[in-house]
Amino acid sequence: MPLRLVPRLQGVVYCTWSTLNAENEAVVTSCVDEVNVALQTKTPFNVSPSVLPLSVDDIDSDAAPLVGKVMRFQPSSCNCGCFISTVTREVNTTRCA
Repeated sequence: MPLRLVPRLQGVVYCTWSTLNAENEAVVTSCVDEVNVALQTKTPFNVSPSVLPLSVDDIDSDAAPLVGKVMRFQPSSCNCGCFISTVTREVNTTRCA
């Protein structure tokens, strides 16, 4: 996507069928850093916590998919693993008088 289109973009969901850090957190962090440096905007992009509805068991169990601000589902007999990250713009709360 050309960077000239990014100023209108408010958020992105990044999802892979991988559980490898090099294909997930590393990619998201690198992209967010590169776009923020290139655009130098007052409303930078950041990794945001998931807004998916999760139960207490989903958050507190040893196999919890929520890891910090991202979701990671480990491979099982039902799936081959998944990674989900949401990147959104910081909300500018300052108002001009």
